Amino acid sequence: MTNATDTTDTTDSTDTTDSTDTSGASTAPNGMQLPDPRPLFTIAADLASSVIADVHADQLDQRTPCDAFSVYGLLDHMWMAITRIGVIGTGGDAFGPASELPSGLDFDDLKQALNERLEIAKSVWSDPELLAPMFELPWATMPGIAVLTMYVSEITVHTWDLAMALGQAVEFDDSVAAAALGLMSMALPADGRDAMQAPFHDAVAVAAGAPLIDQLVAWNGRNPLAPV
Repeated sequence: MTNATDTTDTTDSTDTTDSTDTSGASTAPNGMQLPDPRPLFTIAADLASSVIADVHADQLDQRTPCDAFSVYGLLDHMWMAITRIGVIGTGGDAFGPASELPSGLDFDDLKQALNERLEIAKSVWSDPELLAPMFELPWATMPGIAVLTMYVSEITVHTWDLAMALGQAVEFDDSVAAAALGLMSMALPADGRDAMQAPFHDAVAVAAGAPLIDQLVAWNGRNPLAPV
């Protein structure tokens, strides 16, 4: 049941953060400071783009660590997530037909369209005025700084899924993984997720001092050491 929907859909109905200061940092109810996620989103989006570019048509049926999806299913899911964060920033209906993958796209067109959606989302969220306002989503109301950080996690975790499925050696930015892990560890309990009907397996234990990307994907229910 891992990641059948956006990873962001697991946040509870309370506000994720309660204040934003002029430096672009936000204070969460637990006292956690969220860094400005805009440069982190750019890093995550650019890495996703580079991994997507190396996908080949004969790999689309391969399994991924996100056990609900093949490579093609994961690309379809990433289209939805990438489209949604762009539309959220414009105030549009992020959960309407716009987030559905158009039918009839061939493989090369799909990769190009994914990259175009990443560029749109980066452009939309480059506006610092989006960080403080509250956004009403189906599962929570939260400021833009928290919304974008959740999608930093979403894109980073699925980029890892894709890279592992394809056997790509990818270097993940620690600042991106740390920000994503900080927010998601506040939003998700380590266990009991089935009872919550959360689209994740329970967190997987990793060694102390494990790479931050391993900690992030493990918190999102993957075993970073398991073969695909």
